[in-house]
Amino acid sequence: MASQSLAQLEEFLRSQGQKITSRRRLILKEILAIHRHFTAEDLYERIRKGKNAPSKATVYRMLARLVEGKLLETHQFGDRFLVYEIAMNRKHHDHMMCVECGRIVEFSSDELEAIQQRILDRHGFQMLYHSHKLYGLCKSCRQPKRGGTRKRTRR
Repeated sequence: MASQSLAQLEEFLRSQGQKITSRRRLILKEILAIHRHFTAEDLYERIRKGKNAPSKATVYRMLARLVEGKLLETHQFGDRFLVYEIAMNRKHHDHMMCVECGRIVEFSSDELEAIQQRILDRHGFQMLYHSHKLYGLCKSCRQPKRGGTRKRTRR
């Protein structure tokens, strides 16, 4: 799938009049290698030390193009950094975020989607898109540390 996804990303860039340079291909490969939500800084840190590494500006421009093309999605979790995730070839899902450690968990619920659709129908509303985010404490952050207090690991 990674090679198919790489081809899809490259084809999108070509359709936008972009040449597939070695730096752009490196960015695309790193995006596909990250199997979690990531920030632009995460991506840049992964590639900045390599030979012929792209600039930070190139990374940000590439991310913006891929978001515009709906190949990446962005999420803002409270006052935390903007995070990215691959949108192509993915089933819709929602998110839970731990407000202590920043852990993000993806989930899908056919029941929740059905409830949302009934509410939309009741109000005659046509949904174009949505983002469902739940904020709380993950199991690890809820467990007391020795001495009876919760551990605090804010980023």
